[in-house]
Amino acid sequence: MISFSSLNVMLKSENSIKYVRNDNFHIPRISGSFPTIGNMMLDILFSGKLMDPDGNSLLCSNKDSLNLSHTCKNFRHMMIQKRVLKFSLSKSFSLRFYRNPEFSSYVSSLGQVYSLNLSNCDEIVNLSCVGNIYELNLSSCEGIIDVSFVSQVHTLNLKSCLALRDVSPLSQVHDLCLSHCYGVTDVSSLGRVHCLNLSACRGVTDVQFLGNIHTLNLSTCRGLTDVSSLGSVHNLDLCECIGVTDVSCLGGIHTLNLSYCRGVTDVSFLGDVHILNLSYCRGVTDVSVLGRVHSLKLNFCRGVTDISDLGNIHTLSLSNCRGVTNVSALANVHTLNLSNCVRVTDVSALGNVHTLDLSFCRGVKNVSALQNVHTLNLRFCRGVIDVSSLGNVYDLNLSSCKGVTDVSSLGNVNILQLNDCTGLKTNFLASFWSRITQKHRNRVLIMLSNDSEQCSVQ
Repeated sequence: MISFSSLNVMLKSENSIKYVRNDNFHIPRISGSFPTIGNMMLDILFSGKLMDPDGNSLLCSNKDSLNLSHTCKNFRHMMIQKRVLKFSLSKSFSLRFYRNPEFSSYVSSLGQVYSLNLSNCDEIVNLSCVGNIYELNLSSCEGIIDVSFVSQVHTLNLKSCLALRDVSPLSQVHDLCLSHCYGVTDVSSLGRVHCLNLSACRGVTDVQFLGNIHTLNLSTCRGLTDVSSLGSVHNLDLCECIGVTDVSCLGGIHTLNLSYCRGVTDVSFLGDVHILNLSYCRGVTDVSVLGRVHSLKLNFCRGVTDISDLGNIHTLSLSNCRGVTNVSALANVHTLNLSNCVRVTDVSALGNVHTLDLSFCRGVKNVSALQNVHTLNLRFCRGVIDVSSLGNVYDLNLSSCKGVTDVSSLGNVNILQLNDCTGLKTNFLASFWSRITQKHRNRVLIMLSNDSEQCSVQ
């Protein structure tokens, strides 16, 4: 087995290894085929001297990737007397060069590498030698202008390539990231890309040709107003697209993120969306048509008051919906977040919810009906005093519930958080532990201190 923890290579096979001793480092002279590191076939021929002022080694590996970034803090000062470094790699191998412009000049010999990370290599301009790479990361390579040579790359990351203007050659790329490419304005040629990330592309305003893309990220494209052509997109992210107001054409989308779209008020056409995020859409008030949505986020939608039609949703988040008072219709919700819903007082209907977050619900006092909840968060519910009925809850968070003084009935709880529960008696742990069966002691975890130190006995 080969370990690249340093320039020393440890090998258990018939291949021979010779080490040449130097005052500051070891140089392995290795030849042969080593079929380890996952399903990779690695042939190495190395001859030369490499060191940096701190004595850090160049080669390191973790399973199936070779990282030449943080191990080379002072790469500009590294000494290479005989520059012979050859890799013959299978398709499961990846290389990473981060802020190593000198080394990136040798990438012409890496045409068979599966995954190549050249992020932040500012001096890279010519991409003609990396066009056959399957997965290529060129993020923050600010010198890149011409991308015609990488048109056949499968997965291409050009995030923050600020000099980039023309992306028309990239129509055949499968997975393309152009996030924060401020100079890009025309994306009409990218309609055949499978997964396209245009987040924070401030110059993009026309997306009429992107309707057949599977996964499209347009978050923070604030100049965008018309999304009528995107009704066939499978996953669509329009987070913080503040110019978007009409979403009536998006009802057939599987996963839709409209968070922070403050201009959106009418969501009556979105009832068939599978996963819908409307957080911070403060103009939204009527959510009665969203009862068929599988997963719905309405966090900070303070105009929402009536949630009586949302009882069949699987995962529902109403965090900081301070207009919500009556949650009796939500008894069949699987995962329910009501954190900081300060006007909620009666939770007696929620006993069959699987995962329930009531943190910061200062109006909640009676939790006796919640004994069948699997995961229950009552953090900062300072009105809660009696928790004697919660002994069958699997994961219970009572942190900062200062009114709780007796937890002797919670011996069957598997994960119990009691951080900052200052009302507990100083000797409660000994009494509590004595009530737990020996079998259960092997599983129970208690957290007591403010910094969540695990204080239980295992």
